[in-house]
Amino acid sequence: MKTSALRKETRVLHASSEVQTQLLSHPIASGFSVFFLGCAHHGAGDSTARPSGSKETLFIVTVAGSGRFRVGDSTGVVRNGDILIVPSGIPHAYWCDSDEWSYYWAHVVGGDLPKYILQAGGEFPAVNLSPARLRKIVDEFESVIALVASNRSLEQMILASHSIRNILAIALFSKNAGEMNATKASTHHALEKCFQILLENTRRSLTLRELAAQAGLSPSRLANMFKSQTGTSPIAHHMHLRMQEAAGLLASTDLNIKEVAARMGFQDPYHFSRAFKSHLHTSPMGYRRQLAKTQES
Repeated sequence: MKTSALRKETRVLHASSEVQTQLLSHPIASGFSVFFLGCAHHGAGDSTARPSGSKETLFIVTVAGSGRFRVGDSTGVVRNGDILIVPSGIPHAYWCDSDEWSYYWAHVVGGDLPKYILQAGGEFPAVNLSPARLRKIVDEFESVIALVASNRSLEQMILASHSIRNILAIALFSKNAGEMNATKASTHHALEKCFQILLENTRRSLTLRELAAQAGLSPSRLANMFKSQTGTSPIAHHMHLRMQEAAGLLASTDLNIKEVAARMGFQDPYHFSRAFKSHLHTSPMGYRRQLAKTQES
């Protein structure tokens, strides 16, 4: 279904807990997985508050009217075409203080999210879309909602996740880093360098001190910048990248668990298995069993 006109109805769609677990451990989807999505239409006084934040990163695209928000210490207004991105774990609230506020939304998890959050530049809202881009995103969201309205299987949710990733790319990668002021540009450059270092060193551990030295920052400065921009720590993000790569080895090779652990720089297979389960919510052996079931079906 494609439409450039907003349907005036609230729709909430979510993956089952079983599908969520499969998404988190799937080699194609684990980097960027949509758990919940929909559209909402609010009137004056409607509100949502999460004092402890959300387990997922929240993505909101305003398509009509206006709303207000509080994300951490930042407050402001979102209007037609504004995109608000709230990293996981950050306290937030949003409410309608006008006659109408309509928006599309998605709750997303995955190790690739910090790169998108970084592109937003730590700004709330992240970007304002041109009318043409907004129409394209409305069409994309309507297509995704139609896709999973009656079938939220693993396969359909993977397709939905890829579509939402595309929507974020359309929205955020048009953001011009050249328009940043000197301070924001410097922060953006330092964090881009940090991400590159993390990606180039997935087969060994990194300490915060070592990472900071390579990025040209103090450990405390790097930790604070990374957390404020992405909602997670650089070391936690690095471990998630390592576990995603390990999942790829488990899926694409016949290496046993001990061999995969060694390939990823873990001397202790038990330590590797604990880290894998912490980040992908299943053990390495359980992950292979899930892959086998998926292939059989």
